[in-house]
Amino acid sequence: MDIVLRAILSTVVFAAVHFFSYWLVFLQLIPEQSQPLAWPMSLVAGCVAAAFAWCSMGWKEAGLSSAIASGALITGSLGLVAGFFGPIFLSPTSDEGPMLGLFVTGPLGALAGGAYGAFRWIWRQRGDGALHHHASQGDRFR
Repeated sequence: MDIVLRAILSTVVFAAVHFFSYWLVFLQLIPEQSQPLAWPMSLVAGCVAAAFAWCSMGWKEAGLSSAIASGALITGSLGLVAGFFGPIFLSPTSDEGPMLGLFVTGPLGALAGGAYGAFRWIWRQRGDGALHHHASQGDRFR
């Protein structure tokens, strides 16, 4: 995959995971006196997710769980960012716009990306096996 596209997608994944984990996970779970820890914890979560996304886009042979996780992470992040910032740009006066990304397009993108990751992994496994099978049959008839 092109390095520029990998960098852009990894940056989107970082931003989506960082802000999602900060606002909806760490601020809700951490007690009020320890909330200064929410920011660094969400930065670490964003960095780990971006590193995973970067590496998974370069893997040639990934396992099923890696394919599902990377598809869900990348597509869910794109859905979250599009659903969060899209309504802000299209209708700046609407205060319900970011909710679309948080509760609809982000989770639906994650589900669709996970399903696509699984489908792509199965397709590659069947394709590799079919090619190997036909090559061995061709050698037998020579």
